[in-house]
Amino acid sequence: MNKLKRQIKIIEELDQKGYLLKTRGGGVLRNNRIIIDSGSTTSFLPRYLKDMNLTVLTNSLIVVHELSWLENINLIVSGGEILVLHAGYTLDGPVFTESTKRKKVLEEYEKQSSFLWLKKGSICKPGYVFSDEYKIHMEETLKNLKEAANICMDKGIRLAVENLNPRLTYLFQIPEDFIRLTKEIDNIFICVDIGHLWISALVQKLYFLIK
Repeated sequence: MNKLKRQIKIIEELDQKGYLLKTRGGGVLRNNRIIIDSGSTTSFLPRYLKDMNLTVLTNSLIVVHELSWLENINLIVSGGEILVLHAGYTLDGPVFTESTKRKKVLEEYEKQSSFLWLKKGSICKPGYVFSDEYKIHMEETLKNLKEAANICMDKGIRLAVENLNPRLTYLFQIPEDFIRLTKEIDNIFICVDIGHLWISALVQKLYFLIK
């Protein structure tokens, strides 16, 4: 029980991204030039920069979507040959790109789900990855990824799927998902997020990953 409490405490502490960016994002000086990568933490940053005059260099499609319409932001998008996807939600309806709308949809889902383990961070129960809804949406996602991988290859782009943290509605949380992914789909790659992998290892008790 003590080990479980410690794991939950660690997960709660990890859910500080929005707070840190809200309190420290304002420290970015106006008229500066900054680089924002495609990490999950930095995806929160654009909402705190919209009233600043900045030059932003990024490789993140999320950042591009948030900032491209702003006249006060000089946006530079770097090129590349790898497209990394946050590939899949266990939802039947639309998942909005705009963060406020997306958060509202996810919160409504959380209210009716029996797999919510920890409200802060929307951490799911370990058994979520073996549930029927997870399996059904994984089947559909794999079909879509197979088509997407072929489209990317035709355009000279490599498609990579990122492992996700154990959040309710997220797919690709455990190693078995990626074993299946690479067996069923040709020309697809894996982007390993070490932070996500560590959190998943705590929830799923994959201790060989966190020793």
